[in-house]
Amino acid sequence: MTLKFRHTLLAAAAMCAALCSCNDEDPFSLPYDMATQNMMDEDHGRTLLATTDVYIDRNHNFTTADNFICDYGQVLDLGHVEEADPDITTLTNQAAVQPDEGYLLMSRESVHRFPSGCVGIAINSTYRRMWVDSWIKDGKTNVGAVVNYAQYAPRTLSLPEWGSTIATINASAGEQSTLAVVRHKGCEAEVAAGSRAAISVEEAGSTRNSTTFRLTVQSGVATGRHTLYIRCKNSYTTATVAVN
Repeated sequence: MTLKFRHTLLAAAAMCAALCSCNDEDPFSLPYDMATQNMMDEDHGRTLLATTDVYIDRNHNFTTADNFICDYGQVLDLGHVEEADPDITTLTNQAAVQPDEGYLLMSRESVHRFPSGCVGIAINSTYRRMWVDSWIKDGKTNVGAVVNYAQYAPRTLSLPEWGSTIATINASAGEQSTLAVVRHKGCEAEVAAGSRAAISVEEAGSTRNSTTFRLTVQSGVATGRHTLYIRCKNSYTTATVAVN
């Protein structure tokens, strides 16, 4: 065992021991289910991260086809990834591996891009945070990285329950209803219709604690349930409008 690997294992053991004393009320504490993995690059074993398809390519990029990666930037440790609400408008299938760098990893099916360009993660899904502890070296050559990761659930904030019915409107063209979205600590709220040809959405006003949206039935819409996407910060939910 090389000195580099010995130090890595000792550091990982010390980190696992420290988890027992984490304060659960501290949002930046290390998660109890944090895992540490030695990820070798594609020229030295091509280790996959947990059960995902994420691997480190020969150019030392995290690479994936099934997921999106968001590079959060340098942080103290895994617990401090998302210390501030990150801008996740830039999603990619590759991100450069860098020690002390944090990343968000989410399945492609769990994200939705809104008309504003902002992206939300579905509140009924999970995603992973990743943090690179150090390089794994063979002599002076980087051949992989020690990666900490854990699984998280998006914050529900004050969003409606996933799939709930939040309004009922008559099928006559021009019939309207209003939807008030509670803003969590002043967060921006956004609502978009799954089909703009069925329901139009426009902001109708706001107060300190909520934003109101006007929902209008378009001409010729069939009766039934129509989908709305509702976002607050980096979380989103789907809800339905019943057209009778």
